Amino acid sequence: MHIPFLLSLLFFFRPELIAPVPSSDLIEDLYPLQIGNSWSYDFIGANADPMGYMPNYLSEEVTDTSRYLGHKLFQISQGGIPRYKLYFDSTSVIRYVPDSIYSFKTQLLHWPLTIGETVVFLDTLYNGSYLHKIVFLLQDTKAPITTRAGLFECYHFQQQTYRGNGSHPDTTVIDLWYAKGIGLVRNRYSKVAYGKKIDQGGMDLITYKIM
Repeated sequence: MHIPFLLSLLFFFRPELIAPVPSSDLIEDLYPLQIGNSWSYDFIGANADPMGYMPNYLSEEVTDTSRYLGHKLFQISQGGIPRYKLYFDSTSVIRYVPDSIYSFKTQLLHWPLTIGETVVFLDTLYNGSYLHKIVFLLQDTKAPITTRAGLFECYHFQQQTYRGNGSHPDTTVIDLWYAKGIGLVRNRYSKVAYGKKIDQGGMDLITYKIM
């Protein structure tokens, strides 16, 4: 038997390699936060500036940690400038923007979920007519996504935001692809107006460093 020949066939016909993923099932796996972890993204579509007046990429890095009401906060810097903080709250990733007057908190991610399961992040009706509702759901757990950074097996989430008159609110949709052990790999924004979906671009991962 020609073992070297058989090994060469296995190498030649191997499937495209997918980035390895952790075997655990924690929300921390989907958004790995540790000082030194960094990600850079290309702007795609409407988010890109064809004239080159604005950078067509975004770089983010975890640069520091602190404490907030018992939570460990991770400082996220963009281009070396501190922009916001993230922390884990049970089943969620929370974006926290401290301000001297008012601090903003936004829920970015929820886990665990089953395919098709939804979580309502916000459901408020102002003055009896103005709706502000955010719904988050899981679309897929093994979505293959290829970017300049490689091929990733991703969890595909979708966030639907409804704002406006309760009977005819504006709808914004964000599709998000996260890979375990990596973080956000891709996002795409779209708006639904008068029954028509309008693509508004997004970001693709181009480099990353996980400590």
